Amino acid sequence: MWNRVYQLLMIIVLCFCSHVGQASQKKILSYNLKDEINSVSWYDTRMAFEKAEEDSVDAILILMNTYGGRVKDADSIRSRILRSKIPVYVFVDNNAASAGAMISLACDSIYMTPGGSIGAATVVGMDGKAMPDKYQSYQRATMRATAEAKGKIVDGDGNEVWRRDPSIAEAMVDEDLQIEGVSEEGKVLTFTADEALKYRYCDAIVLSEQDLLLRLGYEKEQVISFELSAQDKYIRFFASPFLPTIIVTFLLIGLFSSFKMPGLFSPFLMIIGFGALFFIPLFLFGYATTWEVLIFMAGVVLLFLEIFIVPGFGFTGISGILCVVTSLVLAMVDNDTFNFEWVETDALSTALTIVLGALIVALGAMFYIGKSFSTMNSPLFRKFALHTELEGDATTSNVLSETKQSLVGCEGVVVTDLHPIGKVSINGAYFQATSISGMLTKGDRVLVKDKSMGQLVVQKIKDKNS
Repeated sequence: MWNRVYQLLMIIVLCFCSHVGQASQKKILSYNLKDEINSVSWYDTRMAFEKAEEDSVDAILILMNTYGGRVKDADSIRSRILRSKIPVYVFVDNNAASAGAMISLACDSIYMTPGGSIGAATVVGMDGKAMPDKYQSYQRATMRATAEAKGKIVDGDGNEVWRRDPSIAEAMVDEDLQIEGVSEEGKVLTFTADEALKYRYCDAIVLSEQDLLLRLGYEKEQVISFELSAQDKYIRFFASPFLPTIIVTFLLIGLFSSFKMPGLFSPFLMIIGFGALFFIPLFLFGYATTWEVLIFMAGVVLLFLEIFIVPGFGFTGISGILCVVTSLVLAMVDNDTFNFEWVETDALSTALTIVLGALIVALGAMFYIGKSFSTMNSPLFRKFALHTELEGDATTSNVLSETKQSLVGCEGVVVTDLHPIGKVSINGAYFQATSISGMLTKGDRVLVKDKSMGQLVVQKIKDKNS
């Protein structure tokens, strides 16, 4: 008898130890989807899901508080959740509006804090107004399909019903859709936490993240708070919405500097360096494509040809600038080649605003640089432009326009290489000049043919012996 009791106790102890061991091995990964839903949110989601799969966690918990964001990025997150073999839960801590509602519907379970809300998934533009019906139709279908993906259940009366009613999901987009007792015609549907619980758009109302984790059976030490690696933080940082403006500004300064300082390689280093900083994160985020990068590179090559090979400024230089600017705008929007049908209006206008704003700032900076370059005694000029010491007591070409015009027909000497812009000496004074005879080197004799855009136009004087 005692042997049987002993064996029973041993079985109970072993079962308890086994249960404790299994419980201690359970892991759940949590990460934030807060603020605006954008490409950074989509990147965080991809990295979080990869981490969850690597660590073989039992579940993923999304901590959400958002008023919405970009439809394309929200749809990418939604699709990733629906494909996940790991259960995904979402805790709505206050708001799951618009894009947040779409993402929440894709999760296996939705939990909300008291006073939280979910819905209002109408597609709107930058001005806050609803987009045309083409966009709303697609969004209605997406929301409906997301709700249907959660399947059906048997209610208390034994009837098979949708776990999440697809018509409710559709009413969160369409203000004209009326559901008796649920939504009114003319109003986009938004649920409070209690309403969401009533209509099965919320599985439970919990006070905090900690309360939810206890409800799901996880202790504090079983929670993995997702953090990006150093490399991921770098990519995320350079994909921040505010940073492209800064990068594009310096890129354009390098672009314009290449015309002001044609004899230097630094402007091209600026173009290539800041171009890499601009395109690499967007390429990794899936926005910039290979052909857009190739357009940018073609623009740089055309500018190189214009400055160092083709005399004057014409078709090659203009084409180069257009290629660079076009590639910058297209890389920031999710267009299909030149098809903008499904590009959100605010995305395209934002890209144009960034490039045009950077263009204005760059032109302002170059105006200052241009003034500095107007005198060869300026510190900026001495530091960046001339590596040739100019002898004599002559002053620089800070002279009146009439004086420059009177120099037409005069002869001078090249004092810095003209590629095709540089400096020439005429009667002991130094002037900025453009060569129409191709590249000229220091010591070449030139004839002033004209004055254009504040600088002299010169032509090489052929050696009589040649």
